[in-house]
Amino acid sequence: MKTYRFLVRSFIFLSLIAIFSISTLFSQTTNPSWHYEIIYDDGSAEDFAAWIEPGGQVAVRFTTYGHPYKVTGGSLYVGDGFFPEGGNWMGTDVVICLYDDDGTDNLPGTLIDSVRITVNNYDWLVFDSIFDHDFFEGDFYLGMMQIGYAPDVAPIGIDTDQPTVYRSYALQAGGEWFFSPYQDYMIRAFVDNATGNKEVLLSEGINIYPNPATSSVNISSEKEITKIEVFNQMGQKVASVENVNSKSYKMDVSQLEKGSYILNLEIDGLSISRKLVVR
Repeated sequence: MKTYRFLVRSFIFLSLIAIFSISTLFSQTTNPSWHYEIIYDDGSAEDFAAWIEPGGQVAVRFTTYGHPYKVTGGSLYVGDGFFPEGGNWMGTDVVICLYDDDGTDNLPGTLIDSVRITVNNYDWLVFDSIFDHDFFEGDFYLGMMQIGYAPDVAPIGIDTDQPTVYRSYALQAGGEWFFSPYQDYMIRAFVDNATGNKEVLLSEGINIYPNPATSSVNISSEKEITKIEVFNQMGQKVASVENVNSKSYKMDVSQLEKGSYILNLEIDGLSISRKLVVR
């Protein structure tokens, strides 16, 4: 049986707000740009983990609404300093790593970028605007690499409450990535849409009306629409139409609850995201 040189200790935090799956910050404008934070934890840590030696990593796999998209940064939960016991890690550094999902069995593969940051506060450590990479397909991973020796290292919080999303992975120094026995690591990601020339041209030719909608919405594009998907604010797919294969489509939204949604249109090999409001 394999053993991993890993420190884990239980520590319970009370959380005033429980956030499950994906929390999305919708733009209030009608342009095709969007920004959201992908969240898989509920905001409270029941456990913490840290490697004994430098070089170990933990990572979370993230799935977005559509492609292309740009990863800009994220945040991770380090707790209040009680773990590792006897440690003093305020002011130490960690390395944040951005990976493609092109490894074996879609594990972390190509290291796209890595940035060394200083742990200068407790609770949530935010690292926004440190990356600027466009993804045109697949998922991505955000990893936290430890560069010091325990106990003087910042830990990662672990959300053990249900539901469990099973997106956490670990890598022992000098080893290979493996599915972590500890779920779920409290790492979050910031994502924007990538505005390549092709996407901009396609977006400019899209019309969605009425918006807000009540019973139905008309969707039209200068190029053929192949698929339509609707996601709620929790990142759940609530409606979809396969094989549209037309430049226009009238979609029934009468069964959707009132609120804001992300409308994904697959057009000419790209996934274009727009905001949809149902009243």
